Amino acid sequence: MASAAAEVEELQQLIEHAAQGMPVAQYNLGRRYEDGDGVVQDQAEALRLYTQAAAQGYGEGQHSLGMIYMTGNGVAHDEKRAARLFRQAAKQGLACA
Repeated sequence: MASAAAEVEELQQLIEHAAQGMPVAQYNLGRRYEDGDGVVQDQAEALRLYTQAAAQGYGEGQHSLGMIYMTGNGVAHDEKRAARLFRQAAKQGLACA
């Protein structure tokens, strides 16, 4: 198990990389905000980060954003938008999309 200091450093690096526009970091940080993993759960921040990752063509970000629109968790339920995001994720090779 990682030490608390190592977990804080990992989170800080993830925040920095997300701020630099790295889609993998944006997705991973979004997942943490969605789940409340090491941060205060914040659906709006998860949505913002997934949107950034998805806009850069990152399949996992597209899929997660699609799930938010499919469930209407923190946003208006929008099946058409969700389906479009799932198709985009599938084009990126994401098998679960």
